Amino acid sequence: MATSLKAVLSSVSLFLIPVFSEAGSFAFHGLVSSESWLPRAPVALSATGEQLIEDASRLPTHWDWRNVSGKNFVTVDVNQHIPQYCGCCWVHGTVAQINDRIKIARFGAFPDVMVSRQALMNCVEGPDAFAPGCFGGDSWMIYKYMYTHKVPDETCAPYRAQNDKCEPSTICRNCKPPPAFVTAIKAGKNATEILALGIDMTEECYAVPHWIGYGVKEYGAVSGELSMMKEIYARGPISCAMDASDDFMLRYAEIVQRHDGVFVTDEVSDTTDHVVEVTGWGITPSGLRYWVVRNSWGTYWGQAGWFKLRRGVDQLLIESNCTWSIPDIGDARFIPEGRILGDYVSGIAIMPEAIASGLAAQTWNARLRSWVALLTVAFSSAVIGAIFAVTLYRARQQPSQAPLLG
Repeated sequence: MATSLKAVLSSVSLFLIPVFSEAGSFAFHGLVSSESWLPRAPVALSATGEQLIEDASRLPTHWDWRNVSGKNFVTVDVNQHIPQYCGCCWVHGTVAQINDRIKIARFGAFPDVMVSRQALMNCVEGPDAFAPGCFGGDSWMIYKYMYTHKVPDETCAPYRAQNDKCEPSTICRNCKPPPAFVTAIKAGKNATEILALGIDMTEECYAVPHWIGYGVKEYGAVSGELSMMKEIYARGPISCAMDASDDFMLRYAEIVQRHDGVFVTDEVSDTTDHVVEVTGWGITPSGLRYWVVRNSWGTYWGQAGWFKLRRGVDQLLIESNCTWSIPDIGDARFIPEGRILGDYVSGIAIMPEAIASGLAAQTWNARLRSWVALLTVAFSSAVIGAIFAVTLYRARQQPSQAPLLG
C-alpha cells in the first residue's frame, strides 16, 4: 500500500494537534474516533447480552473473567509502548477483547490465541486509505477490517510498535539463515567476528502464504452500567473508550490507596483518548462499586497491568462508549483435531478428517504401547524387588556362624 510523504504528514498532524494544544496533557494514547467517516452500523446476528439477560437480578455481585470457578479465561498482558512509544491503544484494547472472547468460545482449550497487533496496524486503513497505526484509530475500524479479512496470530507478525506497509510479508513471514551467516558459523567464527561482517539477517525472509486466520463475524456497541454488565457476563469482555487523564496515568497507585484499591476522581472528563478492555466488576467491603479493567501499559503499571475504576458514575467516561465482537475462529477449530500441519516455507495445510483420525489412532496406539511397556517394566521391577526382599529376610533368619579360631 503505497503512501506519499505528504499524506503521512497530513495524517500525523491531525492526531498531534489535540495532544499539544491542551494544557497539562501528558501523552497521546491512540484513540481517534472514526465516527465522522465510518458509519456505526453494527452486525448483530445473535442475541446480545441485553437480550440474553433481561432480568438484572441474575447478575452476580462480583464477576471476573480472570477467575471463573478457579479457571482463567483471559490471555497474556502486553505493552503498547515497547519497543518504542506508539499510540495504538485502539488496537490493543480491541484485540485483548477479541483474544479473550476466542478463549471463552473455546472453553480455554489449547492454544491461547494472540491475534497479531502488528498485522492490524499495518493493514487497517483510515479515511484516506492510509493505515494510521501508531497515529490512532478506534475499535470500529478493526471490526470492519476483520469482518472481511482474516488476521494471523502473533507468531506470523510480532508487535514492533511502528507503522509498516500492508503486504504479504508484513502479515505473515518467516526467515531462513542467510548464506553468509551459515558460512561464518561453519568457519568457526565467534559472535564478535560475525557481527563485524554486517550480515543482513533479513536477507532470506519471505512471506508465508498459508496461516491460521481469525476474523470477526458480529460486532456492535454497548453503553451504560447494567447493559455493560449483561454483555460481559453473557458473552465476554468488552472494549471501552475512556479518558486516560494524567492523574490516572501517573498517580494511579497513589490515588487507589485512599479508595480501597479503586481509582476514584472528582475530576469531570469531557473527552476520551484511550481504549481498554473491561472484563468484570465487583464491590469493595466499604461498598464502593468498581470495574475490572485491563490496560496495555505493561504489568509494571497499575495492578500488574490491570486496574479497578469506580463503577456506576461513568468515571473517566468509561460507561459511555463501549463495543463488543463475536470472533470467527475459522480454521483454528481444526487444531484440537490434529488436522492442521504446516511446513517451514508454505505454512499450514488442513488435512482431511480421515487422515487426521488415522494419525490420532496411530498416536493412541503408540501411547498404548508406551503404557504397556512402562507397566511391564514396573511389574518386573516389583517382582525382582520382592524376590530380593524375601531372600534378604531369609538370610537374616539363619543363625550366624562364628569364625574358626586356630
